[in-house]
Amino acid sequence: MWYPRQVRQGSSPAGASAPVTPTKAGELNRTSEVNPGAREPLAGDRPQRTKPLKVITPAEAAEWVDKECKVQFTVKSSFDGFDWAFVLNSEKDHADPKNFQVLIEKETAVPQYKSKGIRNLDEYFKKGTLIFVTGRIQKYVNKRTGSESYEIRVRNADQIELP
Repeated sequence: MWYPRQVRQGSSPAGASAPVTPTKAGELNRTSEVNPGAREPLAGDRPQRTKPLKVITPAEAAEWVDKECKVQFTVKSSFDGFDWAFVLNSEKDHADPKNFQVLIEKETAVPQYKSKGIRNLDEYFKKGTLIFVTGRIQKYVNKRTGSESYEIRVRNADQIELP
């Protein structure tokens, strides 16, 4: 239950020089301080945009490295073998040079899907599903083979839209 704490006029708590305002449960909030309970923004958090992003295909990804855009493709395969990410591929063979990958991070995005009631990403993003993925395109170079591909890392479940 919220109730304001009574603060004597002209007084401030031990050494506080900033104005004090009542908050809930008797806590005091110094208005000049940063909210200590606020979380740091995640890399996947996006500020509100004024204009829509360009929608591109996986074939155009090379032209958009380090730029934010929206990639549209049909899921042709997926992989859940990494301990840190669930992977969606635009090609049946993940080693295909034309393949575009979406890496859904298990630490940040997967819990958001679970909170929405989506328990199995393999069933949710089944083969043949059209998706729109928003994010910054990164170039990936395979250390063993030297092959290059392009990807977007998903840290926020809202980065992927289904039509």
